[in-house]
Amino acid sequence: MSRIPIASDNDLIFFLPQTPSTIKGFKANTGDLLWSTEIGGSLSPGITYTGDVLRTPGIVDSGDGSRSIRFYSIDTQTGIYKNSSEIPFPSDRLAAFGEGKAAILGFAGDLLITDSQKTVPGLRLSGDGFIGISESEGEFYAWTKRAIYPIDSEYPGSTSQKLEIEETASGSFLRSGDLLFVGTKEGSVYALDIKDGSVLWRSRTGGEIDGLSMDREDLIVISRDNFVYKLSRNSGQRIWKRKLAGRIVGSVELNEDYSAFLSFGSNDVHVIRMNDGRVVNAFEVDNAAFFVSPPLKVAGILIVPYDRGVLGIARKSTCGKEKDGP
Repeated sequence: MSRIPIASDNDLIFFLPQTPSTIKGFKANTGDLLWSTEIGGSLSPGITYTGDVLRTPGIVDSGDGSRSIRFYSIDTQTGIYKNSSEIPFPSDRLAAFGEGKAAILGFAGDLLITDSQKTVPGLRLSGDGFIGISESEGEFYAWTKRAIYPIDSEYPGSTSQKLEIEETASGSFLRSGDLLFVGTKEGSVYALDIKDGSVLWRSRTGGEIDGLSMDREDLIVISRDNFVYKLSRNSGQRIWKRKLAGRIVGSVELNEDYSAFLSFGSNDVHVIRMNDGRVVNAFEVDNAAFFVSPPLKVAGILIVPYDRGVLGIARKSTCGKEKDGP
């Protein structure tokens, strides 16, 4: 599944479709298109903003068969280019993007973290190289087949930690205090002590882990078995699980009691009451649309990326008669 990067500053919605390579700025409360800016090459994996500047990395064909990675800076109000800069690193894999920094995997499994202003030395391991890197809440996590390396994005030339697990990370990470929660391709969720790397607990689901988030003091897990799970943060014990139609793309908190979940290949938004996992509302958004990225909540409006654009759903539309889920 290819996900569309999307970000918001609570007033504009910055929408980045992958084909064609265009960034569009929308007004959140009306959906009006404010500007559209074409950028050559494929843009991935995300966008962010700082003040009045939107920044995104992209892969550009150089014309001689080679490809390069560039950082683009764009005015958020007008869509006008401010500048762009090339990143000198032999790779065409933009692996993660957050807090204005890009994490790039090289062809040999080495790693570079950089921004549009400077390039720092890459991180290399002896033996096996990295096979993946992900970003969560401004922190980067790289992994090999059986180990995870939290990366300090300010000093990415080395890593002081190696957290070992018995499975392969899927790219879903979540830090909560001294705990690091890790989802795996085999369908497990690990709770690791970030200080010494010890495994505090492991909980199994029926599919690869696609997402982790917190609901108060407990953990919400999105699995490719099409279930949402709520687990105890302290023990990993299952509190509830709820099956939805299709592979779950992501969720957004509507308020402290309810969250909205989207499913890939489905037209329905499911609103779940988080204390007991009950589906309190499910409604069709567009009978010809399918969702492609996690939703956002902007200015009280539920923003849903789908295959042809973005949909804005008024808060009152998420209210409805309570219904039993499967």
